[in-house]
Amino acid sequence: MAGIGFELKKVFNKKGVMSKVRASSYAGTVSAGPMLLGMCMLVLVRILAGRAGITKTDAMLISGMVTVCLISSMIASSLISLVVSRYASDQLYEKNHQKLLPAFYGSSAFGIVIAFFPFLLLLFILQLDLLDAGLFLFLFLELILIWNEMNFLTIIKSYKGIFFSFAVALLCAVCAALLLFHIAESPKTAMIVAIILGFSTIFLLQYILLRRELPKGAGADFEFLSWYKKYPLLPVTGVLMNLGLYIPIILVWLSPIGRNIVGRLYVAPDYDIATMFAFLTTLPVMIGFIGYVETEFHTYYRRFFYYLSHRGSLMELQQSQGVMLMVMKNGIYHLGVIQLGITVLCVSLVPKILIYLPLGFNNQVSDYFRLLCVAFGMYILADLLHLLLLYFADYRGGFLVALVFALTSTIATVGVIWSGNTNIYGFGFFLSAVIFFLVAMLRMEYFFPRLSYFLLSRQPISRGEDA
Repeated sequence: MAGIGFELKKVFNKKGVMSKVRASSYAGTVSAGPMLLGMCMLVLVRILAGRAGITKTDAMLISGMVTVCLISSMIASSLISLVVSRYASDQLYEKNHQKLLPAFYGSSAFGIVIAFFPFLLLLFILQLDLLDAGLFLFLFLELILIWNEMNFLTIIKSYKGIFFSFAVALLCAVCAALLLFHIAESPKTAMIVAIILGFSTIFLLQYILLRRELPKGAGADFEFLSWYKKYPLLPVTGVLMNLGLYIPIILVWLSPIGRNIVGRLYVAPDYDIATMFAFLTTLPVMIGFIGYVETEFHTYYRRFFYYLSHRGSLMELQQSQGVMLMVMKNGIYHLGVIQLGITVLCVSLVPKILIYLPLGFNNQVSDYFRLLCVAFGMYILADLLHLLLLYFADYRGGFLVALVFALTSTIATVGVIWSGNTNIYGFGFFLSAVIFFLVAMLRMEYFFPRLSYFLLSRQPISRGEDA
């Protein structure tokens, strides 16, 4: 998400309802893109499976393995995304734009190399059919490349291109599925291939955008690897954040409510669909964070770093810091109020509506959904606080907060499963989200009053604005 918010200010500031809708669509697509895209593909499977003659078991296999590919690819990509974002931001600041395209090629190759064999081992453990395993391996590697493309596109602020590629990809996936159902012998294979073609469309469109937006490359493809030595906590922080978010889902798959689909593949359909819709309740706040905090905050952010790097007076520095932090805190407060209202509304009304739609909602799913709505409400606010710490280059604090979140998410979920009460699945994630929020808040209360000290004594001022 690096860089997108400040560029979106141009769209948000335009008058008219459609401009606001367009800006919100861009912001939502980029901020929640990976999860949102995966949800759309899973809903597509649910809608088309019955009409295409796909058995319930095969439909659950497709949904389960698409989820496995999404989660695995995002965890693997987190090893490179923050480091590459930092490297690319530094090169943009130093106007070395020609280094970005080689960095994309190098980081893509690096991501494939480090992710290929672990996922191949996972497929061996799951014991899938050879054809299915090959298709899902291809999908997984494709996702690694797509997340890396998105990383670079957000850095260079090509958010319209990301939104357009997602929309076209979903349309291509539907058209491919309808066509393949008529010519393929196996509707299951046809559905998997259609999903792959949808993601392939995203990859090709985003690659065209990258080639169009970035200058011809010059420099070493793997120069970004030296940034791992400069910022060793960044890749670990990225992995910990993703583990904290996804480990509860994996543990529930292996719990008593998990269903064995094929080989050693387990899914928990009721919990999965509740998680999917509960996550959507955080989308307005994600959009609000980009549209309000990042865009409105940017003026004060730039002013503070201008005084810091251009030797402003002590009074100017203190005043600009105070105003900047006040704007930041007001933004977070308003987003918290918005999330509270959305959570109350969704907990009370949404299950009563979704239960009548052919999406698999039942009383058990509704109970999970209500609990997870509250959990994700806390999680998204904590995640925004954590993101602000990283914006100001508090990498040590960001690492510690992420570590606490990953540990508490795992321990609390195991504890809830160990209790034997399947009705409270999701409470472990809620508890870890609360702790995540409190720890992030404590770190902010410690770090931001000392912001000038940390930036002057521990950070390279020449790159302060990109922090």
